[in-house]
Amino acid sequence: MKTFNLRFKLKEDTVIVENDGFSVWAYLLNRDETGIEKDTFICSPISPDSVLDRKYIEEGNPPKITEEYATESAKIDDISRKDIYVKTTGEGDFCILVKREAFAAIYKDEERGYSKAILKSGGFGNPWCSNLYEKTFEPKS
Repeated sequence: MKTFNLRFKLKEDTVIVENDGFSVWAYLLNRDETGIEKDTFICSPISPDSVLDRKYIEEGNPPKITEEYATESAKIDDISRKDIYVKTTGEGDFCILVKREAFAAIYKDEERGYSKAILKSGGFGNPWCSNLYEKTFEPKS
């Protein structure tokens, strides 16, 4: 099981990408880096669970995605630290790329993150929205 913890310092902001071997999440830290401002589920290095593992969460771990919320692209079993990159608009929006593909995003004006791994809105965040991504990261001049 490959685990990693990456830190991306982007101007005044810091994004942490963590793979604990069961799920991969991105965390936008608050400016003084004492807590998490926002997060988003990125993907799962294991097959989705059939039910939510509440005991695992109660032990202080991030949730593992369940079949109810996972898209077909949620599982990326060979993900490694070299596959991850974070880009920013410089205005509080962050996109997490997996193998050079925009895969998850944290937006300044959205409470929850977005991910191609998420099938429906809930505790893991929101399903990917191409329109929001393009409007934010690929604006037409």
